[in-house]
Amino acid sequence: MSRIAYLAPLVKALQLVWRSTRKWTLIHFALLFVQAALPLGLLYLTKAIIDALTQPGEQEDFQEVLWYIGLLGLTWLLIHGFQSLAQFVSETQQHLFIDFMASAMQEKSVSVDLAYYENPEYHNTFHKAQQEAPYRPIQVLNEFFSLVQNALSLAGIAGLLFFLHWGIALLLLAAAIPNVLIKLKFSRRLYVWERARVGMERRGWYINDVLTSSFYAKEVRLFGFGPYLSARYQELRRLLFGEKNRILRQRAIADLSGKAIEVLAISAAYAYTAWRAFQQAITLGSLAMYFQAFQRGQSHLQQVFQSLARLYQHRLFLSFLFDFLSLEPQVKESPQPRSLPAKLQQGIRFEGVGFRYPLTDKEVLADINLEIRKGEVVALVGRNGSGKTTLLKLLCRLYDPTAGSIRFDGLDLKDCRLAEVRGKVGIIFQDYAHYHLTAAENIQIAGLGQPEGPGRIADAARRSDADGFISQLPKGYDN
Repeated sequence: MSRIAYLAPLVKALQLVWRSTRKWTLIHFALLFVQAALPLGLLYLTKAIIDALTQPGEQEDFQEVLWYIGLLGLTWLLIHGFQSLAQFVSETQQHLFIDFMASAMQEKSVSVDLAYYENPEYHNTFHKAQQEAPYRPIQVLNEFFSLVQNALSLAGIAGLLFFLHWGIALLLLAAAIPNVLIKLKFSRRLYVWERARVGMERRGWYINDVLTSSFYAKEVRLFGFGPYLSARYQELRRLLFGEKNRILRQRAIADLSGKAIEVLAISAAYAYTAWRAFQQAITLGSLAMYFQAFQRGQSHLQQVFQSLARLYQHRLFLSFLFDFLSLEPQVKESPQPRSLPAKLQQGIRFEGVGFRYPLTDKEVLADINLEIRKGEVVALVGRNGSGKTTLLKLLCRLYDPTAGSIRFDGLDLKDCRLAEVRGKVGIIFQDYAHYHLTAAENIQIAGLGQPEGPGRIADAARRSDADGFISQLPKGYDN
């Protein structure tokens, strides 16, 4: 895989964040440079204070110590102030990004074909995309910023350690490598496991929904299958926990081995520095500065490698989100759409219509030839699963036929404006939805393309005989 292809998911994630929160991203980026520089000032001021105290001097020299202490306090105050500001910026950015991604997910969910909703693989993809969308891309940005900030701080500390001995910086770098390799290995294992188990995880959440949702509450109580489903849920969760816990346990053992190597390396660095101070090759202030530099350098180095490992992990899991966002509808608007006649003049014709659902070879409809003339009332009668509902879904272009054509007054539906086709075909499905909106909104959402107004809503209610019971509600159309 090329480097460009490897980094593409991370770049796309950063582009999403940039599109949603440009101003806050720039502020966040500026803050990291300040936060990277200030800790280096603490190291130098600590050295200066110790050196000033350990060298013989006059009363006036203690004023210099107080000056350094004042600068140290100011530096600490600035560090905490910028940390608070960075947290505020990060939380604001997170909130705005969540709203942005919710809109993007809703837009994609509405635009994809109905066929996707009848495909289990789609639900697996959508389930994981819903989990990843609110936080994964913003975490990519945070990890990227953390990587840059820690790398800048590390560069400054590495330059400081080179004055002590060039081998010290290289030793600490080499000691941290096993840990990052361990993190990369187990990030990949966790991703492969989650990808394989997403269907089982979704099944568990479905059972939880059945047990807790008001939609199923009557049947759960009537048929008494609550304990049975609860046991199934617990069984699924135990299996998932056992498999994941085994990977996490192996990772913990491997982490301990990597940490042991780091401890040996930093202990050697401490011993060398103490020996240099014992020989009076460096001052006690320099000793304290280098000891702190080892700790901070090791911490920054770990943060750099952890950011790289987490970016690798984010790159793997972003595939769920971008797989979903890359879905394209197959029922598309014609390049040169034609308008349907205002009123049907001749009728509707099904000419050799065939259809099979995506990812299946079974033909639900085959060679259907049917003519419905203007003014006719036609009933479609047949067994469950014989294709009656599918025929109606084709009629309003929720699907397109896999063979043949459907014509309104001789016009192929594929050549007509999609919104017009669906706007002129009224359907009430067997499993129609109840919308938790006001009575007026329930009527309004069925005709959003038409002029609005309470008069039109009330007129629609009167025409459909709904005005009587709506007017008796406590708040009428606002109920």
